[in-house]
Amino acid sequence: MLHALLLSLALLQSPPTPQGVAVPRASAAAQGPAGAQGPAGAQASDGAQTRREAAFAALLTGSRLEGYTTLTDGDGNLVSAELEADSYSLTRVAKQDDGKWKFTALINYGGRPIPVSVSLPVEWAGSSPVINVEDMSVPFMGTYSARVLFDGDRYVGVWRGDGYGGHILGKVVRDEPVEPVPVVEGPEPATSIHWPQFRGPKASGVADGYDLPERFDIETGENVRYRVEVPGLAHSSPVIHGDKLFLTTAIREDGGQDLKVGLYGDIQPVEDTSVFRFEVLCYAKSTGELLWRREAWKGVPAVKRHLKGSHAQPTPACDSERVVAFFGSEGLFAYDHDGNLLWERNLGVLDAGFFRDRGAQWGFGSSPVLHGGKVVVQCDVQDQSFLALFDAATGEQVWRVEREEESGWSTPTVHVSGERSQIICNGWKATGGYDLRTGELLWTAEPGGDIPVPTPVVSRGIVYLTSAHGRFSPIYAVDLEATGHVSLEEGQDEFMVWGMMKRGNYMQTPIVYGDQAYFCRDNGVLTGYDAVGGERLFSERLDEGRSGYTASPVGGHGKLYFTSEGGTVLTVRAGRTLEVIARSDLGEEFMSTPAVSEGTIYFRSRGHLTAVGL
Repeated sequence: MLHALLLSLALLQSPPTPQGVAVPRASAAAQGPAGAQGPAGAQASDGAQTRREAAFAALLTGSRLEGYTTLTDGDGNLVSAELEADSYSLTRVAKQDDGKWKFTALINYGGRPIPVSVSLPVEWAGSSPVINVEDMSVPFMGTYSARVLFDGDRYVGVWRGDGYGGHILGKVVRDEPVEPVPVVEGPEPATSIHWPQFRGPKASGVADGYDLPERFDIETGENVRYRVEVPGLAHSSPVIHGDKLFLTTAIREDGGQDLKVGLYGDIQPVEDTSVFRFEVLCYAKSTGELLWRREAWKGVPAVKRHLKGSHAQPTPACDSERVVAFFGSEGLFAYDHDGNLLWERNLGVLDAGFFRDRGAQWGFGSSPVLHGGKVVVQCDVQDQSFLALFDAATGEQVWRVEREEESGWSTPTVHVSGERSQIICNGWKATGGYDLRTGELLWTAEPGGDIPVPTPVVSRGIVYLTSAHGRFSPIYAVDLEATGHVSLEEGQDEFMVWGMMKRGNYMQTPIVYGDQAYFCRDNGVLTGYDAVGGERLFSERLDEGRSGYTASPVGGHGKLYFTSEGGTVLTVRAGRTLEVIARSDLGEEFMSTPAVSEGTIYFRSRGHLTAVGL
């Protein structure tokens, strides 16, 4: 009956058939997060139209269509006065490069969720989108046409088949509220301009709505908007709110700092008792002008760093009022956007070194997350690991829970869906979700790699988790509604969507984009999976193993960007095969993850901040 499912997706409401054939319903539970978008299509010249298209994609992605259909005969007479109730879930709706729109749904078929996709034209009646299906041939069922008009979250339309037809009406339902996209006149397309934390909005690594360059050239200036020097050494990423870009850094007062990148396994720290200045810097996003810099702390760091690391590894977080910087043992600091210190907190010595060798100190790496006026910190360290929540306005601790965990460098992810608000933490022994309001443990999954680094990623109602060190290198795709202990044992756990105990990532956070999930390992082997079913699509080296990879990928407008430790940026076309479409060079070592805002990618390399855009 898969042909019937295609028909139901094409019409957005499955019409009742004269034969009374039952069509399997879509799973209402298998939904994606609000606003998640895949590759955007070509930019419209009209900025308002571009915003309308982005709003339409955001409305339908991760939604349920709940409504009714009628059945009429060939002359338009009602066969039955009763309305036929129906409901289907859409996981993703996005405009394609060919101008058509791709509609993807998860259909329960044979007890398993199956992604079903179809490309359809969308026309516009003023500001209202109209989905058109024109003489679509469905095997064994005939030829169908439909017109469905959307007005906000309501829709209405007609459909016709071979000798019968009907009406369609209903509403769009979301379990998670979607931030409205304003449809107003102006030059800017509809997309978030903010990149508020490590990996950007909701830790997705994705910023759609603007075109992004395939390539750039530092020497000729091609697609380089600016390149400015940044003092010190740090592996923290840029964060952005509006036209302000924030960075952190660690400056050694009596000279430079050695950095050794590449694929090697030395566990020893850098022996250095020098005085350092830990600073927060604010730049004008559009020009690179330094607006202010503040010294948060000065002294000899309590914990040594690794030769491949830095003393400023956690990425700051920002919202409309403040920027929060975390320097591990040296404290948590909050500033307003003008650089005024709001508060600071000392959380004690946070030694996130190698658990098998207390002398192998590597610095602290987990970044703070700002959400709803609260600051989340995950501190997996040598002596007592914990997860804590602070009031962002005052710095006062709201709650703190201990974690039975060894050292790790993973940043948590906050996700809100309906009544459930959770902080999702990666780990070796303590991977799981915690209630945002109380800190109560909601679910767990184990085992992981014994040095967990990647951040959890959420898409389509699924949490993607990975780690790779020691005995295990798992990939877990866990249902967001999980409870209790989640297991990979086949047939034993309803909450494990798919997974495997090998092929996980050590350093890089994966990226879910379009219908695929991409996992890049330290040696540059990139593996693509079907994001919902877990089918492995490809597994190939990005650049013949010439360099290591630590930075996590980012994406937008149908392209993904993978940056090696040597500074090589490989642009990959998003899809079911590996296609490297361009190769660019930053000219120096690169260990942080880029930020993306309004069509510009911001790379923070060894000594520079480089803005790349069309």
